[in-house]
Amino acid sequence: MTTLTATKPNIAELVTRWGSSAAISVLDPNCEIFSIPEVDGVIGYRSNSGCNVVYGEPVASPDDYEQLIKAFHKFSESQNRSVIYLTTTPKFTKWAMNNVCGSLIEIGNELIVDPQNDPSVGAKGRIIRKKMYQSEKAGVKVFEYIPKNKEIEAQIEQVKETWVKNQKGPQVIASEANPFLTHHGRRWFYAMQNGKMVGALVLSQLGFHDGWLVYLLMITPDAPSGTSERMMMSAIEALRKEGCRFLSLGVSPSKELGQIVGIGKASSWIARKVFKTATKFFDLHGAREYWLKFQPSAIPSSIMFSVSQLGLKEILGIIRAFNGKM
Repeated sequence: MTTLTATKPNIAELVTRWGSSAAISVLDPNCEIFSIPEVDGVIGYRSNSGCNVVYGEPVASPDDYEQLIKAFHKFSESQNRSVIYLTTTPKFTKWAMNNVCGSLIEIGNELIVDPQNDPSVGAKGRIIRKKMYQSEKAGVKVFEYIPKNKEIEAQIEQVKETWVKNQKGPQVIASEANPFLTHHGRRWFYAMQNGKMVGALVLSQLGFHDGWLVYLLMITPDAPSGTSERMMMSAIEALRKEGCRFLSLGVSPSKELGQIVGIGKASSWIARKVFKTATKFFDLHGAREYWLKFQPSAIPSSIMFSVSQLGLKEILGIIRAFNGKM
């Protein structure tokens, strides 16, 4: 059953210790929490269109996955709801397909940077070097924020408000932008120009990977060219000095769907058509092109279903879980 024993601070600590890149959405106030007394962990999900949609993998020790997941599936069955897992890693995908899921669709890759490798060097780093030069010439400087300073936090919040307001076109996001929903397992970098804050970068700790996730990368409309790249390079440099080897840029959709398993030909055809339309409508490839400048490695990411026959409710469940905004 769903319990309320895991408070928000506890969940933040669990996300820091065990969470995958998708687990950051578990902290969203709109996310429902499932837990059982026997396991120190949670499953974050949303009930949409007759489905329970899970963000990534359980936020728990892998040793506890089976007990927690099977309890969650039993709970979902009692509600007559199918289960969908969004953006899962290959290891978890393999386990789930052998135990609780009937189908999967490979939608893209989690992009991961090793901070020990400088993406600004060599021929491939030319674009970043150009952006760094432009921002330096414009007088942009980046600082890491160390809590707590109410004035700086207010300025970061203002950058967020301006950034959200100026997002153009349809948007797909897994959780609402909130730089200070928790201070646990977070790091903040901000960009200044002539005494004004023009950008902010928020990292979320992924203890299971001994690394970090780029949670938010925001700039104001008047930020000079190269501001976002300068913040990213400042964060990468800071992580490099600390010996970090894992910085997730999040999951990025591919140009087309990868392997589809356990789904009939007709449903597969529909899925590919819907995905192709969605990537154009929501311009899902724009962000991917930006991140590729940092020369990340790519790990396959999938959506899995407890059923093999996909219907309208599964499609709507995914769209609503990502807060599809028009």
